[in-house]
Amino acid sequence: MIFDLFENLKNSNKCEAVSRLIAMSLPKKDFFLLVIASVLMASFGLILENTAVVIGSMLIAPVLYPILSFSMGVSMLNGKLIQNSFYTVLKSIVFSLIIATLVSAFVPGSVDFVSNQLFANMSPSWLYLIVAFTAGFSVSYSLVKPELSATLPGVAVSVSLIPPLSAIGIGMGQLNWEIVRASSLLFLINILGIILSAVLVFSLMSMHKECKVADKAIKEGEKIIEKENEKK
Repeated sequence: MIFDLFENLKNSNKCEAVSRLIAMSLPKKDFFLLVIASVLMASFGLILENTAVVIGSMLIAPVLYPILSFSMGVSMLNGKLIQNSFYTVLKSIVFSLIIATLVSAFVPGSVDFVSNQLFANMSPSWLYLIVAFTAGFSVSYSLVKPELSATLPGVAVSVSLIPPLSAIGIGMGQLNWEIVRASSLLFLINILGIILSAVLVFSLMSMHKECKVADKAIKEGEKIIEKENEKK
């Protein structure tokens, strides 16, 4: 039965996945440094109409992990994990929009949204929801299966999170509200698909039984953030 794939999992693997996911979702300085780098790459890739650069930005973007952490918090009904993950995602979005808007403002001339095929691909479609759901399903399952961890970068590319955020910022900088609207809708569709599938997978895996592991990882994460803040 297919449900055996979710039930016959080692507790050690589940505990490790919970701890690793929470650690990768911490709002640390290096996390936001990667967010900024990925947004810069995505913004210039979109403006230059360079698909390879945009794909590269999607590989280094860490925003997927706090979204998965948020989903795990929902499946566990863990309010602290939900709150912390939401804060990281929200701060990432704000940083991304500021960086992309600044890039757009300093690029000489206006961006040709009509001829640029990458911006044309930002047109929202509910088919993207299916793609995001499938990708979220795959990455959530892979997190708990160490032998499948090599597939995570490929899944990250299939989930379009940073490019729409960059497109929103560029649209704001160029005062193109149609691009802002379309990119915002695409971004929300992708997040919705990931959250729905991840909550489903984590629920099928009975990850709620690992609440103690999550609470411990959250406390350890808070200590790390406190130490970073003390060094300022």
